[in-house]
Amino acid sequence: MATKYKKPLKQEAGPKIVCQNKECPFMGKHQPIGSFYKSRNAAMPHHPFCKTCVNKMVKEGDMQTVYDVLKVLDIPFIRDIWDSVCVEGDDYIGAYLSLLTTQRMYNDYHWDDSIFEPTSTKDFQPKKTLEDNVPRWSDEWQGKYTPADLKYLNDYYNGLQNDFKIITTNHKDYAKKIAQASLSQTKAYQKMLRGDDGADVAYEKATKIFDMLSKSAQFAESQRSANDVSLGCFGRVFDAVEKHNWVPTHIPDDEDMYDKLLKQFSNIEKSL
Repeated sequence: MATKYKKPLKQEAGPKIVCQNKECPFMGKHQPIGSFYKSRNAAMPHHPFCKTCVNKMVKEGDMQTVYDVLKVLDIPFIRDIWDSVCVEGDDYIGAYLSLLTTQRMYNDYHWDDSIFEPTSTKDFQPKKTLEDNVPRWSDEWQGKYTPADLKYLNDYYNGLQNDFKIITTNHKDYAKKIAQASLSQTKAYQKMLRGDDGADVAYEKATKIFDMLSKSAQFAESQRSANDVSLGCFGRVFDAVEKHNWVPTHIPDDEDMYDKLLKQFSNIEKSL
């Protein structure tokens, strides 16, 4: 008698570890590696406690709890950056680490390089405040984006309008989706350069989505070249005039009707 084939259970990709905190709400359960703060200590790649437990350890106003976490992560405490952190909720460490990564001058700093006093250098300005990093709803783009994200989306969309003839509602919708896909691809690429876990997979997926949308909307470079060739010389001029990119200038003729008639008769006389 043939045995019934059992479909194997789907396994989630990516490494998982267990939080070492005995009071962890996920005690004994494997969590994705992204649920743990990344460390700069080569001997211990991540904090032994998950982000949920670490956030519970940090108490507002008790800086020693902050120092304890950063020391384990071997990440420096920079007073100027900490003072720029303002969060809604209890994710103080996550907000601080996000802001710290924007300051490249501290990329090689460790806990022993901490700066506990405000800097006296007047030229120091945080690259971004946390308020700038808070995504907010956009009716135009139908999603939550930071001001920097919205600038990227609008600039990319305007660039598509300059490069291609986007008139129909369908093409405008495609152009917006392509801009959003480009933003996701760029963010995934930056994470991959930083060595974030799973960033290479995210970048590959974002690239496939971007390429798929571009080809569906016929915004790909190869399609664009084919369209340009098919227009022909007159079509190129007509397309440029229609887009208001170039309007031929009328040069008035000083000759009156009689001058033109005389010129025509002179040409007839030469032909005889």
